Amino acid sequence: MDDPSQVIQCSNPDCKIAETGKCVEGLDPSACGNYGKPLRVLDIAPEAEEGAGPQMVSLPHADRLAPGEARDLLPEARARVIAIVGPHDSGKTSLIASLYDQLQEGPIVPFAFRGSQTLHAFEQACHDARAASQRGTPHSERTRRGEVRFFHLGLLHQESGEALNLLLGDRAGEEYREAGDDMTLAAEFIEVERSDVLTLLVDGKRLAQDGHRHNAREELLLIVQALKDAEILPNGARLAIVLTKFDAVMASPNAKRVGADLATAVARLNAYFADCFAKIEVFRVAASPTEHGVARGTGVAELLCFWLADVSPTSLPHTLQVLPERVIARLAEVGV
Repeated sequence: MDDPSQVIQCSNPDCKIAETGKCVEGLDPSACGNYGKPLRVLDIAPEAEEGAGPQMVSLPHADRLAPGEARDLLPEARARVIAIVGPHDSGKTSLIASLYDQLQEGPIVPFAFRGSQTLHAFEQACHDARAASQRGTPHSERTRRGEVRFFHLGLLHQESGEALNLLLGDRAGEEYREAGDDMTLAAEFIEVERSDVLTLLVDGKRLAQDGHRHNAREELLLIVQALKDAEILPNGARLAIVLTKFDAVMASPNAKRVGADLATAVARLNAYFADCFAKIEVFRVAASPTEHGVARGTGVAELLCFWLADVSPTSLPHTLQVLPERVIARLAEVGV
C-alpha cells in the first residue's frame, strides 16, 4: 500500500478533492493554497512494552471541589473557608459568580486573583449572567442537591505578597431550609463546621413582598438555631448577614419596611446568638441586578473584605506586575 504521507492531494483535511474532484472551498485547484500539498500524517508513538501501563497526563477537572479535594488545598497557603447559607433562590450562585467576575476585572483591594482550581465551574456559573449568553435577564443555574462542593479562589495580598486560598461552600439551598425544620440534617454540613465566616443570605426580593416577608425573616432564625442545636457552629467564627437582590429592594415601594424588618431580624440574632460569633455584620448586595440604576456586584467587594478582615499586611517581599485586563486571558501566566 502506498505511504499515505506521500499521496499528493489537498492539505485541508476537510477537502475530499481526491475523491470528488471538487474543492471544498469551491475554488479552482490552481487558485487554492492547500491543493497539491501532502496531507499531514501524525506520527504514532510506538506501542508500550508488554506489561507497561499507558503514559497519561492527568489534568485538573476544574469543576467544583469535593470535600477531600478542598481539604488538600488547606496546607498549600493560608486558607479561609466560607459557608454561604441560604434557602433556594436566595442568590448564592449569583454572589459567587459576581465575586469571580469582579476579580477578573481587577483586584478587589488589596486582594488580587492569582488562580483557581475551579475555573470551569466559575465560568459556567457566570455565563448566564453575562451578555454572551444572550439572555434578556441575568440567570444562574441552581445548585443540585447532595454532598457539598467548593469553589476555589487563589488570591494574592498585594501589600504583603502573601498567597491565600478562599474556599466557598456550595450546597443546595433546599437542604439549608429543611435543616430549619429538622436540625438533625445540619449535622452533615461540614462546610459550616469548618467555616471561618458563616454567610447567611436573606432574599431581599422575598422580604419586600407582602406574602413572603414573614417566611423570609423567620427562616433566618430557624437556620441559625438548627446549626447551633446541631453543635456545628465553629468557635470564633464571624457571621455575615447578607441582604441579597438589593436592587429589587430599592425598586420596591416597601424598601423602608424591608430595612426595618432586617433590623428586627438582626436584633433577634444578636439577642439569641451573639455568644456564638466573634462578630456579626450586615451587608446589602446586588450581585446580578435586574433593576436599572444598580451596578452589578454592588456590595460584593465589602463582603470579601469582611471574609478576609483579619488577613493583615506583613513584611514579606513582593513584586507587583502589570497584568492583562481579564484574568481568564492569562491562564498560562497564572499556571492553572
